[in-house]
Amino acid sequence: MTIEEITTIMPSTMMISLVNATGQEEGLMKLQNFVVNNDNNKLMIVKEGGITTVLSAMEEHPKIATVQEYGCSILGNLAVNYNNRATIAANKSL
Repeated sequence: MTIEEITTIMPSTMMISLVNATGQEEGLMKLQNFVVNNDNNKLMIVKEGGITTVLSAMEEHPKIATVQEYGCSILGNLAVNYNNRATIAANKSL
C-alpha cells in the first residue's frame, strides 16, 4: 500500500465496512505497522480521522482480541503526541 492509500483511503474504507471484523483486523494491523516509529505517518493518520476509525473498530468488535490489541497499540503510538491524547481522551467510547 502507498502512503496515500493508508492515510486517506484506508480510514474511510474501514468505516464503511465496520461490521466486517476480518477487514477491521487487517486494516488495524496495517495502520499499526504504519505508525510505529514514524512521526510523520502518525500526523497523517490523525489528520485523516484515524483516531475515530480505530476507536470505532474497537467499539464495534469488543470481543475480537486482535482488534483490541491492534487498536490499543495504535492509540498508544498516537498518544506519544500530547495533542493526540486530548482527542483520544475526548472520545466518549473509552
